[in-house]
Amino acid sequence: MIKLSCQLAAAIIIIFFAGLTSPTLACTCVRVGPPCQAYWNSPVVFVGTPLSVSRITVESAGHKRLQRLFRFRVEEAFRGVERAELEVLTGAWGGDCGYDFQSGTKYLVYGRKLPETRRVHTSICTRTRPLSEASEDLSYIRSIGKMSPGGLIYGRA
Repeated sequence: MIKLSCQLAAAIIIIFFAGLTSPTLACTCVRVGPPCQAYWNSPVVFVGTPLSVSRITVESAGHKRLQRLFRFRVEEAFRGVERAELEVLTGAWGGDCGYDFQSGTKYLVYGRKLPETRRVHTSICTRTRPLSEASEDLSYIRSIGKMSPGGLIYGRA
């Protein structure tokens, strides 16, 4: 019994130190915020369904990264969408904040346009989510047109 515990402890120590010396990628997100903040901070917002996915290599700032490219059918456009289909780029996983879209599932997608292409980029660091989990977001977004003009400013002087 004691021999097994010592072997287990040694294995844990080896794994711990190996983790300290090997390079790893980690996704770090800033707090996403409420639907109103996400909507006004996202140049592209739409409801859509992924039709297909492919893996592509993207070069940015001299670095090549594997990304996933989803082709989406746009079902309801809220901001920044002019077409019935969009290409949505996201990470390929492994610590790069990629969103794991599932075929046949409708999503509310928050993203930004990539300047060098007509593609949209999103990640798990946005309020992108399955439509079944987006009722709070949709209530806010669909109420925007019904709001009276004006606003409130909060703060200290």
